[in-house]
Amino acid sequence: MEHPPWICHSPALVLPALIRTLRPKQWVKNIFVGVALVFSQRLGDTDSFVRTLAAFWLFCLISGCVYVVNDLVDVEKDRAPPKKRSRPIASGALSPRIARAFVQIAVPATIVCAFALSPWLAAVLVGYFVQNLVYCFWIKRVPYLDVFSIAIGFVLRVLAGAITISVPASAWLMGCTALLAMLMGFGKRAHELATQDGSKTRPSLAGYNRAVLRVVLYALALAALVAITGAGLLAVSALKDEAAYFYAPNDVKTKGVEPGKAIRLGGMVVKGSLKRAADGVTINFDVTDGKATVPATFSGIAPDLFKEGSGVVAEGAFDRQGRFVATNLLAKHDERYMPRELDGMTYNETTHEMKAAP
Repeated sequence: MEHPPWICHSPALVLPALIRTLRPKQWVKNIFVGVALVFSQRLGDTDSFVRTLAAFWLFCLISGCVYVVNDLVDVEKDRAPPKKRSRPIASGALSPRIARAFVQIAVPATIVCAFALSPWLAAVLVGYFVQNLVYCFWIKRVPYLDVFSIAIGFVLRVLAGAITISVPASAWLMGCTALLAMLMGFGKRAHELATQDGSKTRPSLAGYNRAVLRVVLYALALAALVAITGAGLLAVSALKDEAAYFYAPNDVKTKGVEPGKAIRLGGMVVKGSLKRAADGVTINFDVTDGKATVPATFSGIAPDLFKEGSGVVAEGAFDRQGRFVATNLLAKHDERYMPRELDGMTYNETTHEMKAAP
């Protein structure tokens, strides 16, 4: 077949062709970035919503660049199938030179913007892009492994959303995401085998066995059902126990807490109390509710938004010296933020007192 000439020179024609190559219709998959926002009950929090929205668009751009790379790799193959020969690069509407230049600019720019939100978000985006490069050049030709790779992409989306708003990524949530993604992926392969749709354009399809695929689908459906049911039961149990296990510093003072008992400590980080130990990993700080103050310590990577004068909910336990040893921190940057359990209270940064809002 004769190669089409690169006919597009006008920016007015290049831009629509480039947007088509980015596959906007596929961006709906990036909604999984918002899963953590929903399950952490922060939909109403403007800061978390804006950060999640920014992460969503960054994922749209990086995933769009993956499609551009895929079309550059498969340009010769795409000129044969009727459905794919109209793609901008294969049809000549978009020059490979322009497509490559766009990827070379857009990918680093996306990573830099992600780093501004969170270095860990940038790391996830780099991992996602590299994983998809491996998919484009190798994994998409390997049966079964191709779907596992797609599922990892969805898990990375959920992880990115959790990192963006500084909440822990639940193992149950990640597991359910992976199972559902694999169920959909293998279901699509089963449909393509039954209809022969994609037999000429999907390299891995020839390696699939209908009988094996049927067993895999049944197993995944059962596992997904068990995982989702288990996650639901855990969520209900957590909601029931949350009030019982939450303590403000004054509750600790008046009620007492056994050393080693797992609780959630909520309040405000006292200004001037945040100290980093010599090991560079341990952080010491004080938490107050205006009536009492509790010394606390945390070893690990603190959330990007953790700072003095901000609200914090720390998960952990007290040691025998009366110091709270946190294993996880949930923090917000905005000093106007209050932990959910302390809604309706105001905090005075000078006196470190908290009282009911007027």
